[in-house]
Amino acid sequence: MLNCYAEFINTEMEKQEMSISALSRGAGVPHSTISQIVRGKVSPQIGTFERICDALGYDLIMMKRIDKKVKEN
Repeated sequence: MLNCYAEFINTEMEKQEMSISALSRGAGVPHSTISQIVRGKVSPQIGTFERICDALGYDLIMMKRIDKKVKEN
């Protein structure tokens, strides 16, 4: 599951040419926390993931659908 979050965030950051610092500022989440998440070291808390999704331009409800698909596989 950790890699699911890391993969999604890394992919979106790459598509949007966004750095960890820019995502950190946009989401209001410490740089160190985002760094750990994108490296697959920790799983984000729901509120943190919601802020990250928002900063990336995604709605958390949509992300819940992705999460459900990953759990099914």
